Amino acid sequence: MGGDREGLDSMGNTLLHLAAKGGHVGTVEGLLLFIPQELNRPNGDGDTAVHLATRGLHAACVERLLSLDHIQPNIQNKNGDTPLHVVTGMPESENKRAILGRLLSCIRVTVHLRNVDDLTALQNGIVKGYHASTMEFLQARPALLPGTMGTTAICPTAMLPPLHSAALFARRRILESIIELGADVNRASRGGRTPLHFSVLTWSGSADRILERLACIQALINAGCNLNIPDVDGATPLHLIVKELNNMPQPPEEIIKSFRAIGLMNSKLDELAAKLRPHWALSVAAYFCIRGADIAATTEDGATPVNLCKWPVVAEMLVEFAGYRSKPRLPESMLAATEFDSSGVTMCTFNCEDNVADVIFSPCEHRVVCRECVRTTPLRRCPLCYLTIQSASTLDGSTVEIGVVRVQPNVSRVPSGGGLSEDEARRIAEEAAAQAKQQAEHEKHIELRALRDRLDELEMAFQCAICLDSKPDMVFGCGHTACQGCASALSICHICRKTIEKRQPIFS
Repeated sequence: MGGDREGLDSMGNTLLHLAAKGGHVGTVEGLLLFIPQELNRPNGDGDTAVHLATRGLHAACVERLLSLDHIQPNIQNKNGDTPLHVVTGMPESENKRAILGRLLSCIRVTVHLRNVDDLTALQNGIVKGYHASTMEFLQARPALLPGTMGTTAICPTAMLPPLHSAALFARRRILESIIELGADVNRASRGGRTPLHFSVLTWSGSADRILERLACIQALINAGCNLNIPDVDGATPLHLIVKELNNMPQPPEEIIKSFRAIGLMNSKLDELAAKLRPHWALSVAAYFCIRGADIAATTEDGATPVNLCKWPVVAEMLVEFAGYRSKPRLPESMLAATEFDSSGVTMCTFNCEDNVADVIFSPCEHRVVCRECVRTTPLRRCPLCYLTIQSASTLDGSTVEIGVVRVQPNVSRVPSGGGLSEDEARRIAEEAAAQAKQQAEHEKHIELRALRDRLDELEMAFQCAICLDSKPDMVFGCGHTACQGCASALSICHICRKTIEKRQPIFS
C-alpha cells in the first residue's frame, strides 16, 4: 500500500484493520492519530477493526478501540456477527474472558442483535457449549435470565431465553448452571412452551448429543418442571414426544413386551433408556408417563397423546405406564437429584446385537465397544479421539485383551455339535495372523513414507531442487526456494506453480 495511509489491500483492509488483526497496539495507537475516520470502516467481509482484534483474541487492542468515543461496537459483518458474537464463538481462554468482560461492560454494546443463523451472541456461545463464558455472560447481564425476550409461537431460536436455548441444543452443564442461578423451569415462551417442550423437539445427531439431551430432560424434571403445561396449541411435552415417535421406525414389539413384563415403576430416565436402547424417544415417553404426564390431555384439535400414537403397542405401553406413576411429591432439589448415568445407555458401535459398550480404553477413558467385539477387533487407537490405546478394562475393572481371538486349547476334544472344530480354529488363527501381518506391513510403509518425506525436506533445504548442485539462496513469495542462477530463469514456482511475484535473497 506504499505511503498511502488510506490505501486498501485486496480484501478491503485498511492499515488499521491489519494492525488490529496482528494485535499491534502501538501501531493501532499511531494510526488512530492519522486515520481516526477509519475506526468503524468495514472491510470486504464486513469486519471492522474491533471484529479482527476480537477474532485474534488481542485483548489490549480491543480495550484500546473500545475506549474511543466514536467507536460503534454493534456493527454486523456479512454473517450478521457483531464483535460480541465473534468472542462468544471462540474457544475458552483467558483472553476470551477478558474481551467478553470488556464488551459486556461497554454500555453501547447491544446483546439482542441476531446473526444470519438467527442467534444472539449469548445463544451463539450456548450452541457451541462454552459453559464458562456463558455463565460469565449471564452474571454480567442478569436481566437476560428471567425475561422471555419476546418469544413467539414459532419460537425462532434467537428469541428464546437462555434456559430454553440450553434445553433445545442439549447443553447439560449450561442448563444445570442456569437452573442453579434461579431460572424458572416452568416459565413459558409466548408460544406457551417450557424448556421441557424444547428439550424433546430434536432427536438427530451423534450418540453423545442424544445422551446430553436425555440428561437435560431428567435435570429439568428433577428441578420441578411441570409435565402438563400446554403450549398455545394445547400440546404438552408428551404430545410432542409422541409426534417424534411417529416419525421414527416402529420399535420392535418384543422389546416393548419384555419391558412391560418387568412390571416395575422406575422414575430414573437413565435406567429406562438402558432397557429400551436405542429407542430413546420411547424411553422418554415412558418416563413422562411414570412421572405424572396426563395421557388424557387434549390439544386444540381434541387429540390425546394416546390418540396421536401411530403404533398400538406403544399406545398400550403408555396407558400401562401411566398407572405406575408415583404419588404427588415435592420436586427434587438439584442437590438431591441423581445425575444422569450413561453407563448402561452407551452402546457398542461395532457389529453386535446392540450390546452395552462396557470396555473402557486407557488413557482416554472412552467407551465405544463391548467386551465381545473388543476381542475380535484389532484396535490400536481410540475411534473417538485417536489416542493410542495402552490398555482396556471392563466396567468392573477386569482387564481385557484387544484383537485376540479366544480359541479353546484342546479344540479336538470338543464334542460334536458344540464349540469349534480343529480346522475352523486353525482357519481363524491363520486369518488373525494374516491380518496382524498386513497391519504391521501397512504401519511400516507409513513410517517409510514419513522418512522419505523428511529426507526430501532436508534435501530441499540444503540443495537447489532444480540444478541439485548449488545451495538455495533465493526464496519466493510462496515460501519455496532455489539458487539465484535457477531462480532468475523462473516466472512461476517450480514446485507449487504459483506466479512468482516476490523474490527475497537468503543471507547465511
